[in-house]
Amino acid sequence: MLDVAHNLEAIQVLVDWLAAHPVRGVQHIVVGMLANKPVETLGPVLASAGSLYAGGLQVEGRGLSGAVLAQRLQAPAQVFVNVATAWRAAWAQAKPGDRIVVCGSFYSVAAVLEAEPGLAGTVK
Repeated sequence: MLDVAHNLEAIQVLVDWLAAHPVRGVQHIVVGMLANKPVETLGPVLASAGSLYAGGLQVEGRGLSGAVLAQRLQAPAQVFVNVATAWRAAWAQAKPGDRIVVCGSFYSVAAVLEAEPGLAGTVK
């Protein structure tokens, strides 16, 4: 699931959707965010995470590194240099019945779509 949630209102919509659509398996959360966004408001999304992957965003000095993002999230996370690498790690760990959620920024979703161009036709 690709969601550009990056502010309080959008994150709440994502949280509500995830609650209304539970997953049978593990929920893998891949996050990349810009430094000026409310990282701390992702708490409710992270509560549903079986695995958390923090990926860095290299966006004109505005993106957070994976390490800084993980620190600001105050949650145990695997740290990656970029979101595409975090996505690949989540994909490698996912099993049938699991769900991968990519969120935190338009840039995060774009990084995954660039890494996996075949997904573009499936996004709604």
